[in-house]
Amino acid sequence: MAPADWITLSRLLDEALAMDAELRPAWLERLQNEPPEVRSLLRNLLCREDLGEAGSFMRGLPRFVDPQSTAETEAATGDEVGSYRLVRLLGVGGMGAVWLAERSDGLFKRQVALKLPHLLGAVAGLADRMARERQILAALEHPNIARLYDAGLTSDGRPYLALEYIEGVPIDEYCSARQLNVRARLELMLQVARAVAYAHSRLVVHRDIKPANIQVDAQGQVHLLDFGIAKLLVNEAPAQPPADASLTYQLGIALTPNYAAPEQVYGEPVSTASDVYSLGAVLYEMLAGHRAYTLRTDGPLSLAQAIRAAEIRRPSDSAVDQRSRRELRGDLDTIILKAMKKLAMERYQTVAELGDDLERYLKGESVRARPDSTWYRTRKYMARNRLVVGSVAAVLAALAIGLGSALVQARRIAQERDIARSAATREEAVRYHLTRLFRASAAEHADGPPTAKAMLDRSAQRVLGEYQDDPYLAGKVVVALADLYGALEDIEGEAPLLEGFLARAGTTSDPQAIAGVQQKLAEVELLRGNTMHANGLLDSAEAFWQRSPQLYREERLEGLTVRGRLQRAQGNLAGSLATYQTALRERVLLSGLNHRETAGLYNSLAITFTALNRLDEALSAYTSALDIYRQLGHGDDIDALVMTANRGTLALRFGRLAEATQLLHTAFEKQRAAAGNSAAVASAMGYYGSALDAAGRSVEAVAILKEATAIGEQFGGAASPLALHNQQFLYKALWNAGEHPAAEAMGLQNQSTSSGRYGAAHPLSLLARMDNARFKLLDGQARAAEQELAELLPLYRKLADPGLLGLAQALLLQGEVLLAETRFEEAVAPLSEAAKIRERLLWDQSWELAEARARLGEALLVRGDSRGRALLEQAAAVLQSQLGSTHPQTLRAARILARPVGSDFRIP
Repeated sequence: MAPADWITLSRLLDEALAMDAELRPAWLERLQNEPPEVRSLLRNLLCREDLGEAGSFMRGLPRFVDPQSTAETEAATGDEVGSYRLVRLLGVGGMGAVWLAERSDGLFKRQVALKLPHLLGAVAGLADRMARERQILAALEHPNIARLYDAGLTSDGRPYLALEYIEGVPIDEYCSARQLNVRARLELMLQVARAVAYAHSRLVVHRDIKPANIQVDAQGQVHLLDFGIAKLLVNEAPAQPPADASLTYQLGIALTPNYAAPEQVYGEPVSTASDVYSLGAVLYEMLAGHRAYTLRTDGPLSLAQAIRAAEIRRPSDSAVDQRSRRELRGDLDTIILKAMKKLAMERYQTVAELGDDLERYLKGESVRARPDSTWYRTRKYMARNRLVVGSVAAVLAALAIGLGSALVQARRIAQERDIARSAATREEAVRYHLTRLFRASAAEHADGPPTAKAMLDRSAQRVLGEYQDDPYLAGKVVVALADLYGALEDIEGEAPLLEGFLARAGTTSDPQAIAGVQQKLAEVELLRGNTMHANGLLDSAEAFWQRSPQLYREERLEGLTVRGRLQRAQGNLAGSLATYQTALRERVLLSGLNHRETAGLYNSLAITFTALNRLDEALSAYTSALDIYRQLGHGDDIDALVMTANRGTLALRFGRLAEATQLLHTAFEKQRAAAGNSAAVASAMGYYGSALDAAGRSVEAVAILKEATAIGEQFGGAASPLALHNQQFLYKALWNAGEHPAAEAMGLQNQSTSSGRYGAAHPLSLLARMDNARFKLLDGQARAAEQELAELLPLYRKLADPGLLGLAQALLLQGEVLLAETRFEEAVAPLSEAAKIRERLLWDQSWELAEARARLGEALLVRGDSRGRALLEQAAAVLQSQLGSTHPQTLRAARILARPVGSDFRIP
């Protein structure tokens, strides 16, 4: 029987034994509402001849505490359980209670969720079950799976588990409270799917996936809980039923019927497909607003019959509101119903396959759970590439506006094709040829849906080969295609198109098109890191615009934006700031305040303010830019998402890790869903990976940064600033994740590439050298690190304000070297300067500021300066709040504070 039935039986037996024997039959007849198993056993007990021994018989049964009555539980607030003190009751179930507890032995401060069974008697099955959960959890290390910290036995022999305490709410409550849309709910479920897929890769099936076991914290991170009935997979069937089969018999069916796969209820073998079913059931509830079905029956046999009879309607037919029905109709219906097939062989065979289809849906790609008809692929392509399709329309519309000028240009061309002889058909010619190019590109992509990039690449190849006899039309088409490449931020695709056009341009080419292509190519070369070439191209374009400054006012303003970026790349930050301020004034006069281009200039201004370490002004400029997009009703447009990512980068620079992580992750995921990969996606992913690494999630960061690096190289080139930044982030994460040989190789490569491309004094080169110095120190090469830093510090000081944060990092490392060499007195000066710089520039709760203060506290403490301990305590509190109690920085501060006064001081 189930634990609650034993409680009912005990209560009823006490009642029966207290009454006269002749009254019992009538009393038994009145118990029709009690579980049949309870009534049957009660009747048998009361008929026994040795009824007098019933008391001793009942005392021999496992004794449970009523989970509905916390007053009857043996445990109470303040009780000691192993090394933990119970703080408050978090929840009670049929098997046990979960308490919020904290360490009571003083080794370190940590709150845990402590699982404690109700069962007071010695039942081997329960101990086995908890031991198995301990074994399973100890093998799982994933950011979306609650970690196991400790396990042991209470003084009366009960097993307990100390798990990571998640301050969150069940996923269904989280979504309802925030009224999340379908996309946001799918993104949460993707986190769940990744966690379950990870568990499966470690040969663990969860077997009890339900909303209550999926907690979401305030940052929107999912945590999968309760592997209490999880089962380790084996390669072959056991010769006899496994131990947990008898546990089910003893303690009731350990599953949640409304989310359990049919094979679990039937008692058939469980596999990874069982978790797929449960995920489908949770997904159904999350999106439709209610469960796929509700089983209202008791007992294994009737439960199996009920689940066989349960009909699963399409989510779109049963969703609670009309909008959800529209969104669910089609792919989401198909995905959920495939996951919830009653036959395991008909479901997704792995959670990874389910997760892949969810990701494909979010990106607007065709899902694998349905046949790909030609119309289906085409429709998905159009939906996924709304930005590109819209850009084509925008380009053509702009060309149409310029119809009058096109007439003048057309008359200057002696030989025209028949289709473009008159001014009235000039722009129709551009539209016709763009359409023909795209149709031809799509036809060549018969093996799958054509991507925007594939179509553009093929179109670019054709335009350079097919329009040599019509240079004017070639210029118009090239500019239009370049705009589309720009929308995708694919500079590696755009560059050959622009270079090819300029190489073929002659005296009959359109001079306006040449200037426009030069300006676009200047921007591309700037992104590639070729500032000298970019400067020459931009000079040529600006010279043409100045011939008729009013006629080319828009082009000249676009040129100013490129000029400001070029000045920033060359280190002329004052010039960049002045250029952007001039451009902003002119743009507001031309277009008004609430305009996309005005928002873009605020964004550019913010980037320059950030480079100047004027972070408050940068934040104000980003706020202005995003406010404009919100007022225009385009807060989720690609440009707005890029600005959101930039604001996340600024938050990371301030030291606001949680805010940075959330902003960056949201920005790049939404960008990818809207338009696929791009340089902006690679940048946001890179900074997101850096934030994960800083938070101690280095293994997770490595995976993200490898992808970000590949995308950055694809869209920016292997030696571009974008690619080098991401490679540098990956270098750090590899080292922190313990992959030292790979990290060392990448570090040397980064230093060589950045120095060779940009010079030894460039900030990218200095950053590469500083990171190499850091890892030399960590590798025990303190002397080599000290020599490297001695060369770096003067170079950072020469950079003045733009180099302040880099200078602070170099000073901190110099202090670390001196601490490692027990030269504590010398360490105080560089550590003091590092702390002062960070105090001036960063948020007061920044973990990087706390890091500098902690190192300074260490140096002062060993000198006997009373300020050292106070500084360390202040820093330790911030490190714990920002990085968590298990982060190496937090643990280092705690270890040093725990040392007795006067003990031999060595930095851990």
